[in-house]
Amino acid sequence: MKKQINVMQKIRLFFIGLLNMLLLVSCSNQPAKVHLSGNLKHFTSKTKLEPYEPIAKIKGESVLFEVDSLGNFEVEFDLNKPSYFRLGRNFLYLYPGQNLVVDCDYYSGKLGKFSGDGWEMNQYLTHKYFPKSGAYLETGAIFKDYPVDFDIIKNRLYEIEKECLDRLNSTQNITQQFKEIEENRIYLATACSFKMYNSYSFSARKDKEISNDEFWRENQPLMDKEIDRCLNKLKLTDECIQIEELYSLYKPLKEKNLLTSDMIDFANIKGLLYHLTALGPNHDFFDKREKHDIKNETYNELLNGVLSEYEDLFPGKPAPYLSFADQNNKEFNLENFKGKLLLIDIWATWCGPCCGEIPAYEKLWEEYKNKDINFISISVDENKGKWLNFLQKHDHNIPQYRTERANFEKYHVGGIPRFLLLDKNNCFIDAWAARPSNPDLVKLIDENLK
Repeated sequence: MKKQINVMQKIRLFFIGLLNMLLLVSCSNQPAKVHLSGNLKHFTSKTKLEPYEPIAKIKGESVLFEVDSLGNFEVEFDLNKPSYFRLGRNFLYLYPGQNLVVDCDYYSGKLGKFSGDGWEMNQYLTHKYFPKSGAYLETGAIFKDYPVDFDIIKNRLYEIEKECLDRLNSTQNITQQFKEIEENRIYLATACSFKMYNSYSFSARKDKEISNDEFWRENQPLMDKEIDRCLNKLKLTDECIQIEELYSLYKPLKEKNLLTSDMIDFANIKGLLYHLTALGPNHDFFDKREKHDIKNETYNELLNGVLSEYEDLFPGKPAPYLSFADQNNKEFNLENFKGKLLLIDIWATWCGPCCGEIPAYEKLWEEYKNKDINFISISVDENKGKWLNFLQKHDHNIPQYRTERANFEKYHVGGIPRFLLLDKNNCFIDAWAARPSNPDLVKLIDENLK
């Protein structure tokens, strides 16, 4: 009797899983609401869910929502097909009609816990590696347990690859599309690991008798051979366009003709969008766009739309409203600095290049402190404690403020450090001013102080 009950339970679970899969497939191409709720740790009160789907990515269509003081949240939005999203350092796979409960930490995707529709696929993604961190090398952490020996590391990387494949194959209730995408991602992550081997093993190696150039030359052919081996396992389709690892390996993938036309166009669009956020729509931007010759008309139309949004940041345009707080939580906004030129440094304590500009910025303040210009720094640190601790440990004369990164949405801040120069009426002189370490900034200030 007990055996019969167990069989019936297994049959019941099978049909529940099958029903969920059919529901996922049936709504995969139809717009429907996605409902997310749960608890988020170490997130700001204004948080965003960032899409990897190309159209949404180009349009900058993040899902913005609020998180209360206890970390609780609830949000609902439209989605027309299964897509990947990023939430802090967490990766989600969402589909139309889904109701998912999320418990995540901003700083670690490995701590995520999920329940509800499609929870298995999202739980699987808690094991995803970061390509920019060297994937399986994990910013060099692998060298704490293994020596800097290419053959040893090579074997370990393939062991990790097998572990990832086994984990994927053992995950229940996943769609065939998800499985195919993730299998390609695993091979790409292995290739990313080999690509970054020299960079991360370089500082970990103990044998300093070999020169730096010799070390790189010795390993490069070995790395290239293994990267090629990984790429030969790929079976890429247009559905894989959302895999971020593709774009870390763009050059070898293109050389092997493994990328679809849309993937090539999207990679070029991503590069142009990065240029826009970092340097603005300057002459180099338009030269690059002409050189890329993007074929996808939808991408071109969307890029034109994005460009039109940047018109609000052109010289002479009023700077969008911006509020920020000092170390004592006193609120300020741009109106408090009207009447003088204003140079703004947008930075964060975790940003190496930002911290590298601090000495030059302080020196600039010293040179211009008695002139008709104000200098301020606005941090986008999520963690106020870390920001305050940094300020206590480092001397500074420039007034320090902090705000949520979401408040810079209209400024199109894609990367930091970013410097803005405003005139006496808070209108843009340059929304992408040169860094303090660049003499061009002094030239720009002097031209506008006259």
